[in-house]
Amino acid sequence: MKCLLVFCLTLFFITFSRAMINSEISETQPYYAYVTFASLQTSFYGGGALISFQHVLTCAANIRGFNMWRIGVGSNSRRMQRTFTTTRAVVHPDYNEDLQNHIRTNDIGIIILLSPIERSNNVAPILISPFAFHNITNTQGMVLGHAGSTTTGNEGLDELQAAHVRIISDIDCLQAYPNGANQSIFCASDRQRRSNFCLGDQGGPFSVVSRGTEYLVGIASLPGCSNIVSSYMPVISYRDWIREEINV
Repeated sequence: MKCLLVFCLTLFFITFSRAMINSEISETQPYYAYVTFASLQTSFYGGGALISFQHVLTCAANIRGFNMWRIGVGSNSRRMQRTFTTTRAVVHPDYNEDLQNHIRTNDIGIIILLSPIERSNNVAPILISPFAFHNITNTQGMVLGHAGSTTTGNEGLDELQAAHVRIISDIDCLQAYPNGANQSIFCASDRQRRSNFCLGDQGGPFSVVSRGTEYLVGIASLPGCSNIVSSYMPVISYRDWIREEINV
């Protein structure tokens, strides 16, 4: 059975069509998780955030329709990451997507590792923000990913990438996502460098530093790619559901 899991996870690596835009190399982020999500037919990859030593918060799109996940942590280099395989995950009960109209609602889920990861200097959970930073226009945040790209089998860049973006107003968010902008998402952009995440980075963490502490504020949902605006799930809106699922 173990061999079958490894085989299924290494077979059919088909990646997304675009990469993180105008990003820069990031140092190791202890909470960042590189997520490979697979079914018996195919596999893709994205990102996530350690919210405990046994739980990875990601977007629901990285979970629904898949039955195996491989999590890489502990290094900004994919080749040096410690990896863990699991078949356990949960999607928010009200998750829904309408990709024809570019809409995802409640796009959030949790991957559950089979056992806790050992704490180290390079592996540690991130705090979920107790503040509604997503409502504060112009707040700067950072989104992470390995820039999954093309359909050639390339799993993305080896080194972790970071894009620094600022939260925009609800009005600007609505202009970018007229069918999907509502109270369940917030938007961010970088109008100077036009930094952004794309399909291979979905599920990755959007963090904000406040008074020296880094907080998880959002989960990358609908990618902007060539559009300078991207959308995120506000984690604080799901804090009670998350606590219930991870028994905190």
